[in-house]
Amino acid sequence: MPNGKYYEDWVVGETYLTPRRTITQTDIISFAQLSGDFNPPHVDFEFCKTQPYGEIIAHDFALGDDHTFADAFDWDRDGDPDYILGNSAGDVWLYENVGTAARWDLAPGKRLMLTTDEPVHVGQPVDTPMTDFATHSGNRSDPAPGDYDGDGDHDLVVSDAYGTVTYFRNDGTNADPAFAAGVRLLSEPSRCVICAVDWDGDGLLDLLVSWSGHGSWFCRNVGTGDSPAFTKTRQFDLPWIPYPHPYAVDWNHDGDVDILFASSYSFLFFAERSFLDHGYAEGEVVGMDIRIAR
Repeated sequence: MPNGKYYEDWVVGETYLTPRRTITQTDIISFAQLSGDFNPPHVDFEFCKTQPYGEIIAHDFALGDDHTFADAFDWDRDGDPDYILGNSAGDVWLYENVGTAARWDLAPGKRLMLTTDEPVHVGQPVDTPMTDFATHSGNRSDPAPGDYDGDGDHDLVVSDAYGTVTYFRNDGTNADPAFAAGVRLLSEPSRCVICAVDWDGDGLLDLLVSWSGHGSWFCRNVGTGDSPAFTKTRQFDLPWIPYPHPYAVDWNHDGDVDILFASSYSFLFFAERSFLDHGYAEGEVVGMDIRIAR
């Protein structure tokens, strides 16, 4: 250990200045492989020769990573999906689709705001010092839009990397949204992602919530039409999925809602509704054939 110390010798909050070293092209390429950021200024030597800086440049180590969570949702009710985006900073952006459902054309993004003219925001304040992996990774807002209070305009439920699910009521309109201060709905001490769907068919939007290390849950809306409230109702009995993100869809077109799970390792998992509701069928012996080898 530096300075002759072992792990148990360090005190929380203590700092240590490491020796200086030069960042080389090998470091930059290695970071590109780790982060997936292969933009030309970082990896394309020939491209960089044509630019004022002349050589590849190091990545910016800023608050938050490139994780974003998007939802295709018809916010303006014009018949084609718009683009709702949560970013690593913890904000939520709306990109109106001024094209068609078949050929998207997104207008410039609009950050969604509170009635106090502050941004809709979840997680830690944006000026939180980067002291560990969690604060560097960012707040990772994951928006689930929908009309949760039944008044005809779209509200937001947003999860974050710290495990909290927050409700923002739209006190404006779909054309000019303005949201009330956030109300905490659910919380677990781990990274969280969500999806909105009327899972039990009672006319109220429920939530499908995945907490890393705490499983994927059906969280039923036990509130009223104008005042949503959620409870962790049932954990889905699933095999291990790395950082699962649920998406509700009738994937096999049999009339009920299934779940697609995205994961952190580029795998997509399909969970059929009958399996989610009833689990594995217990095996039954229906016959036996005994053969003796000679």
